[in-house]
Amino acid sequence: MALSKGLLTSLAFPENKVRLVLIGKTGVGKSSAGNTILGSELFPPVRGFKSGTEKCNWKFVDLKDLTIEVTDTPGVCDTHRTKEDIQKEIAKCVATVTPGPHAVLMVFKGGDRFTHEEGLAYEELKEIFGPELVKHMILVFTGTDNLERDDIDLPTAVQSAPDKLQQVLQEASGRYVGFNNKASWPERAEQRDQLLKVVRQVLKNNNDNYYSNELMKMFEKTMQEVEAKSHQDREHIKEDVVNENSSFLGRFFENVKNFVSKHLCEIM
Repeated sequence: MALSKGLLTSLAFPENKVRLVLIGKTGVGKSSAGNTILGSELFPPVRGFKSGTEKCNWKFVDLKDLTIEVTDTPGVCDTHRTKEDIQKEIAKCVATVTPGPHAVLMVFKGGDRFTHEEGLAYEELKEIFGPELVKHMILVFTGTDNLERDDIDLPTAVQSAPDKLQQVLQEASGRYVGFNNKASWPERAEQRDQLLKVVRQVLKNNNDNYYSNELMKMFEKTMQEVEAKSHQDREHIKEDVVNENSSFLGRFFENVKNFVSKHLCEIM
């Protein structure tokens, strides 16, 4: 589903690339939101009793003159996961968004209760990645079709959200969009285009700079070293890292060891 030429001209993304990362607790619809953004079912749907994405995933699409990259972060709170497994998945996710995401999409399920643990995880996320993170943050509310069935529109639902979620929204400068991931593909394309308009505004507010911090710079340096040594393009390296086919995964893993916290799993 290509973007209209008029929309591309009006958005004019730097280098004609957009890197997005989806963050949210397990079961809120991150993978489906990623598919809405990419325009096809590139992230496998969760079926049966599984609760959500278990491993970091990364996909990209070329839409005319714009490349969209989406990183789908895993639910890492499962009790069977070791600390090393959690660190490896986070390392893979950070590697895929190098040199830095243009926007961080915090995904919530519309109508669901905002939990105390999510609030703690949000604060921990800021502590790890720095206060500048919120300048690139957009809230994505999935399940808008459920709200519509209850005759509630999204702005009304957001206005009645608990104080902590209101704080998150305020810190994101009121930026949010709604996704109905069960809608038709043309409708989902419209939702994607609306999100891209908000992403473009985020970039404009940040002088067209993507988000970066000490951790991202560390990963970018490693990525450049891997590119030079492997003579592979970055997209190929990212794909190999996600699929654990890369001999360089250990180098990214070392970068993230000291940045993992006990609360982060609540929101990834």
